[in-house]
Amino acid sequence: AAILWLMVLGVWAIAQTKPLATAQDIDALLAEARALMPDLKLAEAKLAFDRALEAALRLGLLPQQASALCGIGQVHLVEAKYVEGRTFGLRCLELAEQVGAPFPIGAANDLLAHIAVLSVDFPEAQARSRRAIAAFEAAGNRAGKATAELRLLNSRPQLAPGEAERLLANAVEDARAGHDRTVEATALHPWADALFSRGAYDAAYDKLEQARAI
Repeated sequence: AAILWLMVLGVWAIAQTKPLATAQDIDALLAEARALMPDLKLAEAKLAFDRALEAALRLGLLPQQASALCGIGQVHLVEAKYVEGRTFGLRCLELAEQVGAPFPIGAANDLLAHIAVLSVDFPEAQARSRRAIAAFEAAGNRAGKATAELRLLNSRPQLAPGEAERLLANAVEDARAGHDRTVEATALHPWADALFSRGAYDAAYDKLEQARAI
């Protein structure tokens, strides 16, 4: 087992030192870095985002630079370094808007919205969340759109009757389409609460059962 583990480490080390020569190489590394975030492997993720940024700068690839900057900002956010996270988020957004790349525009605005919620700046969080929803929709990224829809609800917006449930229903639908089970379950719970609060007990129970099955 120890020998196998050393072999795995060796393969990972080779992958980390392999030259990044194309946009596809950088995109693959960015995807690997994002996959490390849910497990809170922050040091490894930061290293991968840094390598992706260096390569994107070397190759002059602005969309990849923007995505890497957003990734670094996300690491700072998880580390509760909100000032640094916001700085990288704004740098990401500037580049993404320069080239009109909808996915990093969505990612940057969602990152900035998340920091705004944690900083109790709800007006900015609402504005950023709505921009993130629009950008993710333009990018065809349903999972990102679902996350941004939940972020909007967390920003305490003034909503018309039924609007919160509509947003939650959209978030569940988008999360399912984007194959993000975690976000789907996260949206089902407050949807159940909203249904219960207006007396729709059977529907609320159904949403909780759906969440439990995930």
